[in-house]
This record gives sequence, structure tokens and C-alpha cells, in this order.
Amino acid sequence: MKILSLALTSMLLAACSSEPVDNTAALAVCARLADRCHPYEAVSLTAADCHRYGHANNTAMCVAREPECLAACPTLSDAGVGDAGSTDGALPPSQCAQLGSICHDSTTALGMACHDLGHGGTPATCAARYAACVAECSPRDAGAD
Repeated sequence: MKILSLALTSMLLAACSSEPVDNTAALAVCARLADRCHPYEAVSLTAADCHRYGHANNTAMCVAREPECLAACPTLSDAGVGDAGSTDGALPPSQCAQLGSICHDSTTALGMACHDLGHGGTPATCAARYAACVAECSPRDAGAD
């Protein structure tokens, strides 16, 4: 019994090292996810979660979900857009995502319809109504009639 107790104590002491843990690589993953997923936050729940994990420096979630997050938040080169040298810019939000964002605080029926379209519409429908929705939801000059 004493031998077993000594063996367990030795293993616990070895496992609980007082060496500081270097979290630099995990924090870099979080920073990358926060940056890359920001434009996609309104596009998908996965991107929104990844963006939030990144800003919170939730290293366990950032590292565990990194492949999923990078797939949900592609760069221009991941999507096959642009030349091979442009690898660090994220795609701009889709027209649907833009409508969901710009029309978020609208007080008109058309503006709210555009907001709802942005969150649940198809790309073709968003594209067809994009100009009218942007005109409806864009801030107006205070002195304009």
C-alpha cells in the first residue's frame, strides 16, 4: 500500500509542475479568430461564436474550434478571390449581412422588413432589394425634407 501511495504522490507531483505554461500560441489563435470572424459575425452563428471566443481569449475554445472557425470565416485567398498575394483580408460581409446590420435600428416598416430580409433572406433576394433597403435605412441629413 505504501508503494502505491508513493507512486501516486510522485505522479501527482510530476503532473503539477510549477513551470509556467506558455499560452502565446493559443492567444495568437484567439487573436486571429477575433480578427477574421469579425466581418462574418452577422452571417453565421459559428462565426459569431468564434469572434466572441477570440475577443474573450478563450484559448481552450479557440484552439479546439480553430478549423471550424477558419472555415466559417474564410480569407480572400481561401475563397479563391484576388491574386495569390492577398491572403490576409477577410471577405466583406454579404449584402444580406449588410442589410441586417444597417437596418437594425430602423423605425419604419420597410426598414424592419429589410432588416429581417438581411437576417433570413437569400442572396438573390437581398441583391434585388439592396439599393432600396440601403436608401431606406441609411442615416438622413437632419435638415432634409
